[in-house]
Amino acid sequence: MQAAAHSKGWFWAGEEPEWLVVLMVVVALALGWVLIAAVGGQTRSSTVGGLTLRYPADWIQDADLAGMEGMSLYAGGLSGSQPSVAAGVLRELDPNAPVSLDELVAQRGFAQAQSREMYRVLTSQRARVGSESGVALTYGYVRDAASSPHLSALPVVIMGVDYIVPHSGKVYVISLEAAATEFEAQRSTFGRILRSVRFQ
Repeated sequence: MQAAAHSKGWFWAGEEPEWLVVLMVVVALALGWVLIAAVGGQTRSSTVGGLTLRYPADWIQDADLAGMEGMSLYAGGLSGSQPSVAAGVLRELDPNAPVSLDELVAQRGFAQAQSREMYRVLTSQRARVGSESGVALTYGYVRDAASSPHLSALPVVIMGVDYIVPHSGKVYVISLEAAATEFEAQRSTFGRILRSVRFQ
């Protein structure tokens, strides 16, 4: 009987009750989770011409990379999956020389194939971005580590989607990229970025 009483009371008895330790651990974990959720949910807004979008606040803007990509905005995360968003005006539309969306998509694919190693278009389909209709062009290519000193020594296969969207006499492109092995894991982040797009 004495052993049974001892076994029931060990959790509550003693100089430092076990339930107090357990409670402190649970509270610390809960506060940590709240802090991570709060920081991870913060976003930063950026405007490109008549387009506004939001992306994670801990992503870093890089004006040099934006210029190299021919974009107005480039922002990327520092994780191993290398997630990024880039946005810009692909071209101005001339009402006297109309061009179809299919032609714009073909031109974008050709230009990318000239500047990216082993660039391949994987799919092309209609998409809605904000209040506008456009095309989602899914692609893959190999990024040489020499051009990205923060990457490992081996080349990295990158997967991305270009959203090509005409609006108010301009054609915008929004590019979302990540390492191919991590692209699926970034879909929710990319989805939030895409849902944040607004056209003025």
